[in-house]
Amino acid sequence: MSTLVYPSREKLWTVAQAGPSTFYKLPRFFRWVVPFQLAAMSTPRNGDDIRHLALPVGIHHIVTLTEEEPLPREWFAGLLSHVMRHTFLPVENYKVPTLAQIDLFMRICTEAVESGPVLVHCGGGKGRAGVMLACYLVAFGWRAPPSDLSLWMQPAMSADQAIESLRVLRPGSIETEIQEAIVRSYSSLLWKRQAVLPIPVDEPMISRPIVSGEPIDKTDLLVLCGLPGSGKTTFRRLVVKRTVAASTHMSPSDRPVRGGPAPWTGLSGDEHGRQGCERSIGLKGIQRAILDHVNGKAEDRKYFIKLASTWSTHATAVWFDFESELCIYRAQRRSDHPSLPPGRRVENAVQQHAREFEPPTLSEGFRGIVRVTSIEAAQELALLLAPPLPLLKFPRTPHAINLGAATDDDLIMADPFPQVTRRAVPSPSGAASTPCATSTTRIVITEKVDGANLGISLSPDGYKFVVQNRSHYIASSSHPQFRKLDTFLEAHRDTLMAILKQDKLFPDRFILYGEWLAAKHSIPYSNLNDWFYAFDLFDREEHRFWDRASFVALVTAANNQTASLSVADPILIVPELWSGTELPARDTLIQMAQQTRSHFYDGVIEGLYIKWEAPDHVQQRGKVVRADFICGNEHWTKNIIQFNTVVPQEPRYGS
Repeated sequence: MSTLVYPSREKLWTVAQAGPSTFYKLPRFFRWVVPFQLAAMSTPRNGDDIRHLALPVGIHHIVTLTEEEPLPREWFAGLLSHVMRHTFLPVENYKVPTLAQIDLFMRICTEAVESGPVLVHCGGGKGRAGVMLACYLVAFGWRAPPSDLSLWMQPAMSADQAIESLRVLRPGSIETEIQEAIVRSYSSLLWKRQAVLPIPVDEPMISRPIVSGEPIDKTDLLVLCGLPGSGKTTFRRLVVKRTVAASTHMSPSDRPVRGGPAPWTGLSGDEHGRQGCERSIGLKGIQRAILDHVNGKAEDRKYFIKLASTWSTHATAVWFDFESELCIYRAQRRSDHPSLPPGRRVENAVQQHAREFEPPTLSEGFRGIVRVTSIEAAQELALLLAPPLPLLKFPRTPHAINLGAATDDDLIMADPFPQVTRRAVPSPSGAASTPCATSTTRIVITEKVDGANLGISLSPDGYKFVVQNRSHYIASSSHPQFRKLDTFLEAHRDTLMAILKQDKLFPDRFILYGEWLAAKHSIPYSNLNDWFYAFDLFDREEHRFWDRASFVALVTAANNQTASLSVADPILIVPELWSGTELPARDTLIQMAQQTRSHFYDGVIEGLYIKWEAPDHVQQRGKVVRADFICGNEHWTKNIIQFNTVVPQEPRYGS
């Protein structure tokens, strides 16, 4: 332990992201407590601190305790969840976290065995952070948590031993008597509970929504009612997310645009307060609204229906009917709830509302009532209330330079070599317009491969794959060139799940686009390592394609995760040929397109694929296809299929 002891004011440095020859000063009092498992420090200074903590230091999860100074979301922009996560556990300065908050912190630490190191911070890195560190030492000592928590037998240290050891390592830690006391209380809790984490409460069995009264298809006002922790806010966010995503489609110029069904206006008692909900629900201009509040009394529900009567003609109550024990367990795991942070108040609030709750009835003015008794029922209801997501055909890519391969209906860019501007300018609406280059624009050129465009996403329940080819959904039986599709999906199932299922609330949020190269189109590929090569990821919620660096980082992390478990084949990515901040000269691009050797056969590439990227999304795209390239579609009409050659990489786990 003595090798980890440094004075609190001694500066520590890491390699700067700018390059290996420069260094970056870490925030004050950064120290490893359990090397490469748990660290602590004072409050980060800016977004650069966050990025350097992620890479190269390797922190995966930051826990913020400073109630008085939450970290801005912008500091985490561009850092994907597999690279850096952030949890806000607000604790008042010089006060102590609740035992429920400590349990949440310990859950994060136990998950770090698989996901990566955790860093906890408060203002100075001594008081509130010191409490969390001491509690960790009580539970696990100087070791990482066991990967199987059922093997945990008893606390590794007493509270006093943990506090004393921490003060040797981090002088000044645990600043008040009440902070010492909460460490002792946590030690007592572990001995009493005989487990690091609270005993989980089982979710109810799968069920369906129970509808009484009129059908819900014409509903314009949803009045959610149920105990705290019953799932109202999760349901509201799911409906709103899916409705916004369903309004996205590809315009005639093949760019994502919004339009379609009337949006749901979300009114949250937690976020806006009761008075805020009362003021907002009667405003003109609302077409559909979801009132997210406990709404446990008939009198309150009638009052809100009356306020909304200026525009609402079909109010429906959605009753989240769950046992109070389960609601308490769920609510204690909400880290930064605005009105009920984890602690004793949660239990008291849930029990009080349970005693006073009055089930909704049609006599209150509702046209219908839906009773929800399981997570699956809530998900099914959300899918009924939100319109289905449209098929998003991959955008047509214009020719940046026409070397003679463009057909009559192809799009051609006006000028692929724009002047760099000092500020970001919105991209023009036309797909064949001039790229919008700014001082932060990065350009990436990849090999353009010759195959069938595929988009792979998940079904709304998150368990099945949905595959599209341009403007159609397909299966292995759709065409001979896709006959190996089911085999491919099964062999890559876990890797694809790791890439696509990033949002548990919205499983079908992401679409992975790539080229299916099983059959020869014009180029006889003889050195493929798989049938599918990915090149883009689209986010339905944020309406953007990810930039190349973020996309590659996500796919690489998913491949590494499944490779370590030997459970699935990796997803391969089209190879990068060049990247930089200024597009190569016209003659250089033409030479690259005409002379670059392909990674996948002994010959010249089909062409170049160019992306102009902002730090977190694709701004524009274009292609340069070699002059002698002939689109090989004629053989499809003659039903002549020639398959390309795949040389599998080792190891492979699918057949």
